[in-house]
Amino acid sequence: MNLEELFNKKEDLDPELAVHVYPHESLGKILHHPLMIQVPYTEFHNAWLNSRFKHVKEQLQKAIDKHDFNLYVFTHERPYRFNALLQVYDELRSKDLGELIADVWIDSENIHENFSEWCDLLSHAQAIDAPITTKEDLIELNKLPFDLEVYRGIQYDSQRDGLSWTLDRDKAIWFAKRFQRPNVQPRLLSGKLDRQNVLAYMTGRGESEIICWPENVTVINEEFVK
Repeated sequence: MNLEELFNKKEDLDPELAVHVYPHESLGKILHHPLMIQVPYTEFHNAWLNSRFKHVKEQLQKAIDKHDFNLYVFTHERPYRFNALLQVYDELRSKDLGELIADVWIDSENIHENFSEWCDLLSHAQAIDAPITTKEDLIELNKLPFDLEVYRGIQYDSQRDGLSWTLDRDKAIWFAKRFQRPNVQPRLLSGKLDRQNVLAYMTGRGESEIICWPENVTVINEEFVK
């Protein structure tokens, strides 16, 4: 059945998906399932959604059968990948765990929503010596000064104690202004960090991101940015 036929076919939404349809104040109905997100949701696409859902579930089962934990995690929709990682992390070897943590971290947009869980996972990775930094990034990290100057963009005081900092001042300012709320003035934190306290260094996405425990950063300056 081709795409046009699927769109024209009328059928009920898969019951497993149906319980994940929610009203949204501005978008009408949305479908928000760990394996499928559709915004907005309309019943006219049920046949297409059911077909996609069947395929995704087959992919998930394939990942389970093959113990392909990367495929398992990334078969889930982005907001649910961290939870999927938590389901399988204790089955991975240290090298594979470090790589998967890095992949999910770079892909995530909601680190703050799972802050304590991320702290637990990073602590576990540290305890079993699971390398989150790639060999290439580790070489670059070791070229940096022992005393690092790091930056973090924030809008609220609650964001001060974050795990993610950067060596790039301009990138931190960009993050400070990203998703800026009305009547909120973005701020830039500048701090000092000993290189030995870096948990991970990531240059993916064109960034120079530093992951570290917040208590290891000494904030030396705070300024408003325009």
